[in-house]
Amino acid sequence: KLEGSRCRGQLLIFGATNWDLIGRKEVPKQQVAYRNLGQNLWGPHRYGCLSGIQVRSVVSGPCAAHSLLITAEGKLWSWGRNEKGQLGHGDTKRVEAPKLIEVLASEAIVLAACGRNHTLALTESGSVFAFGENKMGQLGLGNQTDAVPSPTQIMYNGQPITKLACGAEFSMIMDCKGNLYSFGCPEYGQLGHNSDGKFIARAQRIEYDCELVPRRVAIFIEKTKDGQILPVPNVVVRDVACGANHTV
Repeated sequence: KLEGSRCRGQLLIFGATNWDLIGRKEVPKQQVAYRNLGQNLWGPHRYGCLSGIQVRSVVSGPCAAHSLLITAEGKLWSWGRNEKGQLGHGDTKRVEAPKLIEVLASEAIVLAACGRNHTLALTESGSVFAFGENKMGQLGLGNQTDAVPSPTQIMYNGQPITKLACGAEFSMIMDCKGNLYSFGCPEYGQLGHNSDGKFIARAQRIEYDCELVPRRVAIFIEKTKDGQILPVPNVVVRDVACGANHTV
């Protein structure tokens, strides 16, 4: 049984909150009605809807325009941009303030991660739920459906998961034995499988052979002082983190 952080507190937010415009020059046509919603918060603010709610941890990401919080009771709330269903509410409607993800209300969530337009959530039993954009297989569901707006358990039946992380369009999970698994876009080698997955499709178009289900990162190497590359056996991973297109 996994345990989340024992810290407790209140959520504060500051900075840009025009979720559909962040990182863009113009709001997409389908979101034009929200063009003037949201403002820059120049100092820390509280959300009134969270009055009396004890927050255990908060989650967002450098590529994300959505955010998550986990309460002391293990409930997952989300808000922000939602064009691909990354908030997990079963639709693609933008959400201005934190809202409980009802589908996961019966689960005790201990960790979560945000990609550009997708989300992963880890339960205390070591199961992982995914939702949001999936065009590159970053949800680990075995397909490349454009969007999955409701939390869905990933296709994985190995040891319980203890850590997870999201890049822009890929995901990493780690099990209790220290094995690392990756799925999603391989374009820059961020999945750790010694390939960018690139191939020439029809009409000379370049496409990528995405990992649609979690695949173990099996080969670790190191470079010696004289330039020789050697395999490193029996690697046990303790933690993992993702940038937009890289993993550490």
